[in-house]
Amino acid sequence: MARKITSANYKDAASTLTESNEHLLEPGLFADVKVKCGDRTWNLHRAIICLRCPYFEKAFVPSGLTDKYPITSCLDLLKVADFFQVDLLVDEIATMMRSRVEQWAGVVQRAGLLYLYNPSTYLSDAQVDEFFQIVQVAYDSSYAAIQEQVKAFVPMTRYHVLKDARFLAALEDIPDFAVDVVKLLIAPIAEPRRTSMPTPALQAVNFVMGLKVFTTMVIVSTVSARPALHGMI
Repeated sequence: MARKITSANYKDAASTLTESNEHLLEPGLFADVKVKCGDRTWNLHRAIICLRCPYFEKAFVPSGLTDKYPITSCLDLLKVADFFQVDLLVDEIATMMRSRVEQWAGVVQRAGLLYLYNPSTYLSDAQVDEFFQIVQVAYDSSYAAIQEQVKAFVPMTRYHVLKDARFLAALEDIPDFAVDVVKLLIAPIAEPRRTSMPTPALQAVNFVMGLKVFTTMVIVSTVSARPALHGMI
């Protein structure tokens, strides 16, 4: 039966608590996090250090990042979190960036060929600039996970973004990313992807895609020809 703590035995209880904490610290019993400083490493317990140190509480219990946070602030935070090896925060920032990149790609993909006529209608100059800020940090600091995210952006847009003059101009400033984009373009030629879809199904898909492109071109041509027709009438 546990001994009841009273004013008479409080000092003994406090020393017992200290001793039990030391037993947790020394062998790292039930440890769920490692803290490294210089050449020393401690196996610690998140529940204890978060309650006793606001720094660890912020590091291990992030408030949650959303798309409302400016990209510049998130990238600065990423560098700090990476420097101090706060992996949970690094992962959360990477997740937020992936969500934003996928959102931008979805906008371009849904716009389809219309994106090529007026890209700024769908992606603003600020969004293009934010995307390349992410690319720059990913390649400067060798964040492999974020590099994969920004590379995936290109095929996710069905390569429409490669016809955007703003995108092509920005590529010149990040040659490593430009090389990866070229690799994406030649990959289907060098290593054709296998598909389980039978040939008739592929033909049907190609027909539907071709019909969609043709319909879009007809609509655009009709709209652009209306002023001339009106003048003739």
